[in-house]
Amino acid sequence: MKKQRILLVGIISVGVIALLILFGWLFRKPLYRLSLGDIDARYRSAMLAYQEHRYADARKELAPLARLDTAKCAQFLLGDLLYRGEGGPADLPEALNLFLMAARQEHVDAQANAGFMYTYGLGTRQDFGEAMDWLYRAALRGNPKAQLGMGNLYKNGWGPVRNEQAALNWYRRAAAHGNSDAMNNIGYMYRNGLGVPRNYEEALFWFQKAANLGNSSAQYNIGNLYCWGKGVDKDIVQGARWMLKSALQENAPAQYNLARMYQWGKGVEKNQEEAMKWYRRAAAQGHEKAMLALARLEKNETVEERDSTYMPDEGWPE
Repeated sequence: MKKQRILLVGIISVGVIALLILFGWLFRKPLYRLSLGDIDARYRSAMLAYQEHRYADARKELAPLARLDTAKCAQFLLGDLLYRGEGGPADLPEALNLFLMAARQEHVDAQANAGFMYTYGLGTRQDFGEAMDWLYRAALRGNPKAQLGMGNLYKNGWGPVRNEQAALNWYRRAAAHGNSDAMNNIGYMYRNGLGVPRNYEEALFWFQKAANLGNSSAQYNIGNLYCWGKGVDKDIVQGARWMLKSALQENAPAQYNLARMYQWGKGVEKNQEEAMKWYRRAAAQGHEKAMLALARLEKNETVEERDSTYMPDEGWPE
């Protein structure tokens, strides 16, 4: 009888424990939400820390909020901090996970970011199918970054069949939202006759629009147009001015070409110190030709001037 009683107590105990576990599993989300207290106040505090660039504090305050299934804004913001490495080390796989959580709740910026990460294999394998799925969803809702991404997929034939006209259409949609990279890419399409007849004047128009918004690639491209005399009268001095604008924004090809201009005195006064400075800045970004040129100058190697008229060394397909 005693053994039976012990067995019965054991069965009841196991049953109670199982019920508690089941209860906890069924109500874990509401219980977790209750444990956070005033969620609105916590979110306002986290947002304030984010806006004031107190990123370490923002991380700590966003982390518990991001665990809520419906907290898409907290998930996106925390993902952004982890992606950029603000307030702590970068964590690209976790950033993507957070972006996907928010993207599934129709957070448009998270959808664009997830598409971008799949496009370039950041924090995950490169997957153009996933990239297009997320970029397309965000692009249809007017997100210019996603529209730019769609254009890049079509221009490069990443995932979909290469379609330069489709790429141009997406770039135009992004440019209409003020995206300077899309404007620069439209200029690139006109400059190289991709999806449209080659037209240097139209290319200059789009490069100028992007350059006016501070786009360093567009500034570099305008410098190229002036140096080659395409769409404008050839003017090496003006070309050097645009190269400098771009170089000051850490555009490595512009820094390299500006260094060459100083080395040979093309469009600027010949100045070896300035040439060395700009070669160093480009080399620090991994620009291989700048590294080689810098090594030659540091060894005082004699280099014959190959052309009497300066031409940009790269970035200009003919």
